[in-house]
Amino acid sequence: MNRKPSACPAAGRRARARGFTVLEVLIAMVIVIIGMASIIAMMSSGTIARKSGNDATAAAMLASSVFEDMSLNYGRHYYDTNRNGVPDLFEDRNNNGIEDRLDRGQGGLRPVDEMPKFPGYDYSLRVEYSLTTSREIFVTCMVFWSASGVRQSTSFQRIIFLKEDAN
Repeated sequence: MNRKPSACPAAGRRARARGFTVLEVLIAMVIVIIGMASIIAMMSSGTIARKSGNDATAAAMLASSVFEDMSLNYGRHYYDTNRNGVPDLFEDRNNNGIEDRLDRGQGGLRPVDEMPKFPGYDYSLRVEYSLTTSREIFVTCMVFWSASGVRQSTSFQRIIFLKEDAN
């Protein structure tokens, strides 16, 4: 029983139509690659957003710690004898180019050892005094850090009621 090839031309076309052409495979691969590239781009932007969120959270936690410490230890670490709005330890009163709170000077412990800190973050303070009561101050805490080699900052503000007079 030998079968002869069909004389019908449509039968031959049906046999060839069962597989995929090279063009169809290439188009499918391009669609898959575009989809994978989109997923990778979304993951990358998600990582950047997570890092940005972590930085903002750390800055807020540091500022909150500073505000709390300031309300408890104003007379010890944050006093401002010349009333210029910058706590004395945040100035360079000995003109050596280093804020007094960071200056180890004679190698002894400085108040900065007891002040709030967070690795990779620093802060500066600005104080405004109430005109109505000496126990109320308006504080701005500017927090600084580096993200991808770029210096970032954000500021936080709070009214603090002191246990003792700010005078």
